[in-house]
Amino acid sequence: MYLPFLKMNYFFSLFFLFFYFQSIAQLVNIEKNRQRAIDTTVGSLSIAANFMKNTKSIAQINGSFGFELNKKSNTILLFSDISYTKIDSSNLINENFQHIRYNHFFYKSSFFVFEFFIQNQFNFIKLLKNRNILGSGFRLNIINKDKYFLSLAPLLMYEREHLSNGKSSIYNRLKGDLYLSTGFIIPPNIKIHHVTYYQPNVFHFSEYRLYSETIFRFLVWKNVYFDFNFNFSYDSNPPIDYNLEIPKAIPKLFYSFKNGLTYKF
Repeated sequence: MYLPFLKMNYFFSLFFLFFYFQSIAQLVNIEKNRQRAIDTTVGSLSIAANFMKNTKSIAQINGSFGFELNKKSNTILLFSDISYTKIDSSNLINENFQHIRYNHFFYKSSFFVFEFFIQNQFNFIKLLKNRNILGSGFRLNIINKDKYFLSLAPLLMYEREHLSNGKSSIYNRLKGDLYLSTGFIIPPNIKIHHVTYYQPNVFHFSEYRLYSETIFRFLVWKNVYFDFNFNFSYDSNPPIDYNLEIPKAIPKLFYSFKNGLTYKF
């Protein structure tokens, strides 16, 4: 089913509609790519771009790919994302990550789920040269209906972080990874999804990261969806940039608004 008022020329103009306010989020929301399907193989491809020329030349590109394999009581989820922004000859945002997650459902029920995940990430503007994460725990699917779901997951993860802050600082941390994920469908073709992550340092709870994302998605043509996305990330202890003449910590808060298209297959 598709929106009858949407014509093809409008569809292609939407394909290139994309804007950012501030920055790409630092934490990764893998929940938005979870399909909640059984014995299926599904995937998604998202792309958005914006090119502007006024007193400066601005190019923005974002692309992501998701793949989910569901077989009996096991699920494998793969996700990759890349974001690039360039103003004249300067790289403003340059970020990508890769994420692999395995789920196992216990007792032929979708309520109690074991999770294991690994992730690699870098973020130019956040001084993040490389971050490797290894984690696991249990996910509780409190409500799991066709048109509404609510999940809570208390996880634990090991994080190794290498910064490009002028000192090549390396940090190894044991962190919690608590997230709340919820979403619902408004017939016939509107989907809303929200997730919030809280990641404290296990030995220093005053050091934590907080990330929240809300997505409004509606079908525009066959398997093509239009997304409106708002997210923000907060780091209580951001790195200090020693590359500057006067060292200064990067901002604690980043947030973004984004429009784009997602193709599901």
